[in-house]
This record gives sequence, structure tokens and C-alpha cells, in this order.
Amino acid sequence: MLPEKRRQEILRLNNEKQGISIKDLAVYFKTSTMTVLRDIKLLASKNKLEVVRGGVIPLFSTGDRSPTAIDTYDEKRKVSVYEKQQIASYCAEHFIKDGNVIALEPGSTASSIIKFLNNKKKLTLITNGYFVLQEACEKLDESNKIICSGGLLEKPYLIFLGMDVEKFFSAKHVDVAFLSCAAFAQDAGPMDPYPLEIQAKQAMARSAKTRVLMIDKNKFNTYSVAQTIDMSEITDIVTNADVSPEILHSLSNFTNVKIHLA
Repeated sequence: MLPEKRRQEILRLNNEKQGISIKDLAVYFKTSTMTVLRDIKLLASKNKLEVVRGGVIPLFSTGDRSPTAIDTYDEKRKVSVYEKQQIASYCAEHFIKDGNVIALEPGSTASSIIKFLNNKKKLTLITNGYFVLQEACEKLDESNKIICSGGLLEKPYLIFLGMDVEKFFSAKHVDVAFLSCAAFAQDAGPMDPYPLEIQAKQAMARSAKTRVLMIDKNKFNTYSVAQTIDMSEITDIVTNADVSPEILHSLSNFTNVKIHLA
């Protein structure tokens, strides 16, 4: 099938089913997941569909109304809540000490750490996420400092992105950066859908001595558009204690990064 016809068929299937996984598309077209990823990356760049964890959905599939930032963030926070909180609690206990400078990327997994920082003092928290900033202001005590990057505010996710953000992180010296991802493919590592968000996460990672990748167990064996960060730049992975032995075995074969079970 010609690439253009395949992309038209992807759009048809996506609209008909109100969402479809990358794996199902690869099976349907009898092609590789990388071919499908190239197709949906192009379609997403033309605002033809929206990339989500492991697949795609129609733009504004809940109706004619565009999703607000609060809608989008709230929906993300409702997914795998228990798994995210397990990981966040472990990270707060084992990686954060009083006086640390910590960086939180805007994802709902990383921002879950904030509720577990009640007993921490004299932290400096830096972020490029509006909702992380808001939650930190509400929950951290006055001994802790909060710094936000500023920059181009991307809707509907309310994340600061662009060159200003990359320069902001490059000028910082961070003890621990907490990163998450939309998907984790065993042959590619962490993956995300949006190039500017990926660049911001990479800049955040470069600023830190310790770089912790937080992955809830439901993200393994899923795909997004592009690799977020090379595994050689990650120092630690934190995932759920009840992740399957098969995934752990595959992960151990894929990377030498230390794996923590929360």
C-alpha cells in the first residue's frame, strides 16, 4: 500500500474506532511499528489526530469542544493513580533529602511526588509545568523555594516549552531530575509524542546529577512517536513492585540502569 493511502486509512480507522493502538495498526497493515510511528508523527504534525500512550485518538474526540488544560491534566491524573503514587512515594523517600534542588517535569507521574514532600525542608523545586507550579505552591511549606522556567506556554497542556526553557535548565545545577514518559518500548526506551516537550525533558536531564525515570507498569510495551531520552543518560528507573517478571527480565537485558521496585 502506498504511504499516502496508508495514512488515509489510519485516519479512517482512528475516526471509526474513536482511537486505535500502534500495535493494532502495525498488525492491520502488516508492517513494522516504526513505519506506523512515522505515519502518525506526520499526521499529528498536520493536526489530523492526537497521539496518546500506545496509540492515537481523533482530535477532540469527546465532542466539538476542544479539551481545556484542566480537562486534559485531570484525565491524565486519573490513569494508573495507585501505581503513580507508589512510585512517587518511593522517589520522595529514597532520592530527596532536605536542601536538595529537584526538577520535576510536567507529567502527572512526576508531579505526584509533591504530595509526599510534606516532611522535606529547604528544597528548591524547579519545573516547566504550570500545574506542577500550582500544586507546589499549595502543598509545600514556606521553607521550600519554587522556580518556574517561564517561556512559551503550550495549550491545552499548559507546559512551558521552547528555547527559553532549554536555556533555563542549562543554567541550573540540579541534584535530582524526575522524568516520566508517555510510553516505554522495550526496543526504544522512553517515548513521547511532542518534539518540544522532548527537548525540554532532555535539557532538564542534562542539568541533573541524578536522573530518575519514573515508569508505571502499564506503560511498558507501549509506543509513542519518538524516543524521549537515551537510556545512557538515565541513572535510575523506578517502577511498580508488581511489574511482571517478563518485563523485568526484558528491561534488564535492554539496559544496565539500576531498577528500583516501589
